[in-house]
Amino acid sequence: MSRNCQCWPRISELPLTESAKGKQTLLLVEDDRLVQNVAIRVLERAGYSVEHASSVREAASRVESGLVPDLLITDVMLPDGNGRELADVLTEVSPGVPVLFISGYPDDVVAEFGLQGPASKFLQKPFTPTALRDSVAELLAAKC
Repeated sequence: MSRNCQCWPRISELPLTESAKGKQTLLLVEDDRLVQNVAIRVLERAGYSVEHASSVREAASRVESGLVPDLLITDVMLPDGNGRELADVLTEVSPGVPVLFISGYPDDVVAEFGLQGPASKFLQKPFTPTALRDSVAELLAAKC
């Protein structure tokens, strides 16, 4: 992913989404600190509460300790596993939680890891703040 993406400086220009404010908690699992920090800023600016982790183990531990997010956003490839494994752990605890898979790998990763489903979506890196925000909103709206 290009770290010089011209879309990152415009995060503060994104409008707040009042309807989401204070109502939905997202679990973001991303091992790249730059991507993680930008995603947190975008999503918090959109009004979501964002919990985050950098590994499958860390995220699974948070879920097992009682965190039940309204949506999981996870990188497909993580240092200690993959996002599909994490999604499986979460759906055992809370069936029906939608999942937004993100990855810098090509689109064929979706088929290889079995990431397609009615409550999931794949977002290719690099993505714009608007694409992230819109993907999250779309999955949460479909959950209702």
